[in-house]
Amino acid sequence: MEPAVVALSVLLSLAHAQPTTLQPRQSALASDLASDGSGSSPYLHSPPFLLFAIESLVIGAFLVVFGKRAWKTTTGLGLGLALELVTWIIIVNVLPAKGFSSASSDEGRKDIIIWAIVSAAGLLGLALGSAPWFWYSGMVAIGGCGGLSLALSIVMMANDDLPAVARWIIVGVLTAAGLVIFPLFQKNIGMVVATALTGSFLLFLGIDLFVNKTDGMSLGLRYAMDHNSVHRPALTGYSPSTSTRVFLALIWVVTIIASVFQAFVWRHAPFIRTYRYLNDFENEAMEQQLNREVNGTRRTL
Repeated sequence: MEPAVVALSVLLSLAHAQPTTLQPRQSALASDLASDGSGSSPYLHSPPFLLFAIESLVIGAFLVVFGKRAWKTTTGLGLGLALELVTWIIIVNVLPAKGFSSASSDEGRKDIIIWAIVSAAGLLGLALGSAPWFWYSGMVAIGGCGGLSLALSIVMMANDDLPAVARWIIVGVLTAAGLVIFPLFQKNIGMVVATALTGSFLLFLGIDLFVNKTDGMSLGLRYAMDHNSVHRPALTGYSPSTSTRVFLALIWVVTIIASVFQAFVWRHAPFIRTYRYLNDFENEAMEQQLNREVNGTRRTL
């Protein structure tokens, strides 16, 4: 699965968005009409909801702190997140009201199955993205995830009166830019910023899930990407609450802090640590040290 599928999937979703007026608490109704993997109320006692929220928190925190340092784990997570997103989009858009089960009362089991399938796709991506022949694809994927995270944090800040065309242009341009620019500048700050953006988005998505349940950032994601005919009557719009807007703004703040932290703490550790890249990194460091010594000698003369 190519990482560019992430950008294509989101573009296709946003291109069909129908901006209308929001009924903010209708997300629970949408979950009841057809499964989306988010669990059911009370959410803090719903295993699928807790699994998704905790997974988002753990992966987000890891990428914020160790994104640059982890190399193959980071590339594995990048490809895993891309496959998880594509898998989830496909499932929520094609799944009928009865989901995987003919029993309408099996809501919990339907959501657990969705979580298991999405997580299996993520584990497959993790394994492939950290493998010797696929880690570069994972690096491109984490770049795309960084661009997508920035784009979503911007468009989810606005109400549903933001034109659909503007939404998919922002998402498409920033995701495509992330796919190209972040891997291209991986030797400098590319992977630092990409992992900080992705990690911050996932971290605050997890926090928002516990605070606003399925009426915050989760609803914003579904409004953009969920076009299941069974869900759409309930997903008539999107208007983020004050707390959700605060979390979205904090994504940008934490991204800056995490980028500075990683660039400083892991400054002696290149993102790619193959023999060739390590040699290049060491040669550049020696050249910079030599230049500093030469400049210091000139000043003393």
